[in-house]
Amino acid sequence: MKTIIILFLCLTSSLSYAQELDTLLANSTHNLSLFFPSPIRQAVTGSENFTFSYDRESAKHFGLLQATPGTKSNLLVVTSDGSAYSFLLEFQEKLSVLNRFVTLKESIGNENRNLDTISDTIVIMKPFTTPIRTNYSYREEYFKKFSAYQTEQPHSPLASKRKYKLVLQLLDLVYDRSEVYAVLEIENRSDIDFEVDYLNIFKVNGNRRRKSSYQKLVLHPVFKYNFPEMVRVGKRRRFVYILPKFTLGTAEKLSFSIREASGSRSVELKLRNF
Repeated sequence: MKTIIILFLCLTSSLSYAQELDTLLANSTHNLSLFFPSPIRQAVTGSENFTFSYDRESAKHFGLLQATPGTKSNLLVVTSDGSAYSFLLEFQEKLSVLNRFVTLKESIGNENRNLDTISDTIVIMKPFTTPIRTNYSYREEYFKKFSAYQTEQPHSPLASKRKYKLVLQLLDLVYDRSEVYAVLEIENRSDIDFEVDYLNIFKVNGNRRRKSSYQKLVLHPVFKYNFPEMVRVGKRRRFVYILPKFTLGTAEKLSFSIREASGSRSVELKLRNF
């Protein structure tokens, strides 16, 4: 992340003229759609209360900006032709602009023209790539804040399953950066407290009756937020499982299975499309 920011500062300082940056306004209830002249190759925001989503697998010309209340920040975008774009970011409750078409004239420079002007004292390992990390501890604070925000939002459940007077609901699947936030809720309408043993999430392909074509793949969470050990009688608990980003094929579905620790009760919830 620091490497990318340093590179952009160098690109900006190498320009022969000063360019005033536009300020983009964003909030949490609407998407600000940004359309660029060339497909987006890389983008980064300076603060975690701003998120810029774009297709990392198949480059597209547009990305979506959202924000939660917090400090002002900036957005840096590099497109497939090497053009670099920089904007200031600010949270605002109400938006008057929901779509913005960025022109090539707004580019602060092109990496192919400006890399030669960067000082030799700056070490660039590999420009515009994100390092692969298997340890997510450095992002725990962001996971907690974003999960807490999602649990406080109103949701229209994507799927619901009731069994043994227990109700398991999938409230939302929120794609953010390289993760998917599965927002779940368990309600205990029975006369016995429900002590939770575990909740597993699977990606299922095929029909269980046809064993040769049936596949069940566990999706391992990178972080769990507010996961309950006990759901008391008459209570409900909302929690979040954070998973690495995934997609579902046309024949695939998601399965959520929660099981009781000291008993035999379990509830399995399936989601075919979302």
